[in-house]
Amino acid sequence: MILQRADAARLLDTYWSSYNQAGQQNAKSKAGRTSQRTYWSEVPNWLEASGDVDCWAEARKGLAMCYWREGAFDEARLTLSDLLERVEQVIGALQAMMDVALVERSSGNTQKALEIYYSTATLSKHQSAFLQALFHNGFALALKANSADRRRN
Repeated sequence: MILQRADAARLLDTYWSSYNQAGQQNAKSKAGRTSQRTYWSEVPNWLEASGDVDCWAEARKGLAMCYWREGAFDEARLTLSDLLERVEQVIGALQAMMDVALVERSSGNTQKALEIYYSTATLSKHQSAFLQALFHNGFALALKANSADRRRN
């Protein structure tokens, strides 16, 4: 069954509202995070069936960020590496690489985060001002974390 984009959006909206009824679940609570992870883990399968690659990529990023917020860095890395293998757009690849760098920085691997930022610097030059700002902010935070790590050693 191939879903149209509007049908997929309606289905996702219905599914999400069943998990987030009347705003009762707080995203910072354990129950709220579990609901978000459940939602984001099932959505990519539906979107892959619909053939909408952009929405699928956003759903995979959402799942990776849920893992990241929970501190499940290995799962976040796996989810983002799957995304990077399948994404073809430069913008999507840059955003996914910035998310990988965020996961690496958060897990304490600041050197790896800096390597990612250095390798994607040329991609960011030709993006929107918003994406450039996100890139430079993440890069600055990685540099700051790396210098703090060096001072401790």
